Amino acid sequence: IYYKLSDPARLESRVDCVVESSLLVPLLAVLNETSLYATWIPSWSFPISFGVQESIQLKQVSRVQQIIHFTAKVPWPMSARDIVLRATACDDIKEDNAILIRMKSLAGPADDPVVPEPSSSVVRADFEGAILIRPCPEHKRPANNKGNHLLVSLKLYVDPHLDSIPVSLINFVTRTVIGTMWSMLLQVAEGVRDGKRPQHQEAIEQKPALYEWIQERIQVLLGQLHNEQSNHRDDQLVGSSEQSRGSSTAGGAYLQG
Repeated sequence: IYYKLSDPARLESRVDCVVESSLLVPLLAVLNETSLYATWIPSWSFPISFGVQESIQLKQVSRVQQIIHFTAKVPWPMSARDIVLRATACDDIKEDNAILIRMKSLAGPADDPVVPEPSSSVVRADFEGAILIRPCPEHKRPANNKGNHLLVSLKLYVDPHLDSIPVSLINFVTRTVIGTMWSMLLQVAEGVRDGKRPQHQEAIEQKPALYEWIQERIQVLLGQLHNEQSNHRDDQLVGSSEQSRGSSTAGGAYLQG
């Protein structure tokens, strides 16, 4: 987990995580089922009060786009914050062998009629982020290097509209909140994969066309990944064979001399 403050009150963070390919569809399902966020996103009352109070899907724009409204509690005496996000999944498998999920905050009804004006007791924060899923580079793969692995990267920018962010809040968010939420996301995805999350399973079963399409696209991604790995192994074998022939030729020339 990496982070920095680009302005006195603008937080930037990045998370990179290697996952086994069997987690990809469950991971996308957990991210997509926003109505179930309350069942797994943690909140804290100690050492400070912080967490998501509510998440509501305002609109399913298309198969790959939705608008979500989050409300979060923050430490007193600050007012609660809310964010309205437009999340859009981009299928870039054919060109770059990747899946991208873009997230950008919406300010109000001018951006989309379903976006409510913030209430008087809440301050609307700005958010921009992306999740990139792509084949895992060789140097990041697990030591045993068995199975297909993917690299999932999250990058986010948050402006909570504060003159400055208290150091205690920065430390808590960067050292505890981001890591814990990411860990919970992976745990829930594992539960979905292993059949231990009945609410998610029910939600998936209610949208067969969507998840069959997701499964089909993931198979294309994994097929291309398999082909790349096979080509890489073939290149290594060819290189090793040429090196062996070169060494043999060099040795023969020496003996002839």
